[in-house]
Amino acid sequence: MKANILFFIVMLFGTTLCKAQFKEEPADSDDKRFFIGGSVNYNNSENRSSQILINGTVLLSNNNNSSETSTYIINPTIGFQLTKKWILGLDLLLTNNKTDFDNGPVQSQESSGTSVGVFVRYIFNPENKVQVYVSPYFRKTSLESTFIINSPDVSSEESNSLGISIGAQYKIADWIRATTNVGGFNYSSGTSFRTNSNSVEEEVDFSSSGFNFRSSSIFIGVEFLF
Repeated sequence: MKANILFFIVMLFGTTLCKAQFKEEPADSDDKRFFIGGSVNYNNSENRSSQILINGTVLLSNNNNSSETSTYIINPTIGFQLTKKWILGLDLLLTNNKTDFDNGPVQSQESSGTSVGVFVRYIFNPENKVQVYVSPYFRKTSLESTFIINSPDVSSEESNSLGISIGAQYKIADWIRATTNVGGFNYSSGTSFRTNSNSVEEEVDFSSSGFNFRSSSIFIGVEFLF
């Protein structure tokens, strides 16, 4: 039901966008309007008073348990310049996250995820070389996690996300531009599945929302125009 509501919101926004883009000044005919590229994110953090999280749920809390987390995210994109102010695109998020614990019953947690999404960008200052934009998006995510408590336990998660991020792009030349995205607002809903060492599966529905402006949300990349 929640996924259907999110899909309806995206379709409504897309319809409004299509109507609006015919009233916008079109991109110049000699401009390169298609693009392909991507961005990356890397984040490493240490926590000396760890709560052990499994898909966002506190599993154990131990003040003597320190941990180190490394996250890699690759974000390929492809899109089209509708007008001077509007861009429409598709993207893919490939995520790997690993946490190693120094003490306690949990030795490590590792997760990998795949997200497929559609996004638009509204550019506030299209005549400038450095262009600031907001980017509404819709994304479907599948995530799998493995953590060890005496023996391996496995969990998975399926979710839908709707959000708005902010960023900037810099035109290096006619055929290439640099991009950065610094985070924004996100709402997600989905279902988490966990199979423990006793082969008992637990299913929990969840939803979350909030603003994200930290190192884990900063992406840097390039896009090639043709």
